[in-house]
Amino acid sequence: MKLPTAAQVIALHDSLVGRWGGETGFYDHANGPGSVESALYTVATAVDAEQLTIFEAAALLCAYLLTSHPFLDGNKRTATASMLVTLDVNNVALDLKPRAIFNQIVALQQGTERAWEKLGRAASPRELVAQLAPWLARHAKRRRRR
Repeated sequence: MKLPTAAQVIALHDSLVGRWGGETGFYDHANGPGSVESALYTVATAVDAEQLTIFEAAALLCAYLLTSHPFLDGNKRTATASMLVTLDVNNVALDLKPRAIFNQIVALQQGTERAWEKLGRAASPRELVAQLAPWLARHAKRRRRR
């Protein structure tokens, strides 16, 4: 299974913020790209150790980027785009319009906020994966290898 690199995720973030607005840079200036690298390492480790499906891996990357909030702006956009890139490089596309995909990510983010209000904590990345991965699988279409 192929995953984007930290440099690719950061470049994707910078491109999205450049196009749609927001501030570039990292939320944790001391750690910088380390939070992105950590998210990718966690996903890569889980792929190997747990035999994740492509949908679980893409959802886990998205969830870690959402919950770790590595960037000053554009975290949901970057998490969504990173998830889509992960699917794309593994020959999977979604039969949804971009707005529907982004709305799903926003709903997940709002769910983590409700969890905070109810449970006193944010939803974990694994709880988000349990919601997101089946949704991705339902809307997936495989493409021929390039």
